[in-house]
Amino acid sequence: MKRQTALALLAFIAVLLLLTTGCLSLIGREDTIQKPKYELTKHDVFARTGWTSSDISVLGVEFGDSMSEVTEKIGMPDLRTDYPNGASNFEYRESLTLNDTGLLIHFDNDSVTLFTVRPSMNRFLKGSTKIQHSKDAIFRRFGNPDNTTLLSYFTMYSYNHIGLDVHVSGKKEIGFSLKKVK
Repeated sequence: MKRQTALALLAFIAVLLLLTTGCLSLIGREDTIQKPKYELTKHDVFARTGWTSSDISVLGVEFGDSMSEVTEKIGMPDLRTDYPNGASNFEYRESLTLNDTGLLIHFDNDSVTLFTVRPSMNRFLKGSTKIQHSKDAIFRRFGNPDNTTLLSYFTMYSYNHIGLDVHVSGKKEIGFSLKKVK
């Protein structure tokens, strides 16, 4: 009988240790989740070196945020477009007191995967992050792009290694997108 009690006590202690270790590992994980270092509307991100899109939030919104988290952070979009493949776009204009659409947030399966920033957001942007550059200035700053895509209204220069697409019409920047680095 004493042996069964001792075995039961040992089993109970083992289970308790496993549960405690599991709980402690969950606490530790919270510290390892990388939070963005730079807020696009507070930092001159393009003047810095060594950043990637994962280091950036836009009006507090981060990659991976859900639609409900985005609306909690910056409010309802002026336009929401849902696609059959599970993708959605939120467009912000008047809700950010802008004359034109300045911010487009793209979701894949309720998770932010892309931010597109347009010139009307310049009033929120700092320094060299403002949309105001020539194609030559973009190439001087970021180097040759990893990919070039000719679209109907603009050319997109992709810097995949940092998660940046710069949109150029003629020789003038007309916007940029931040995408998750793969």
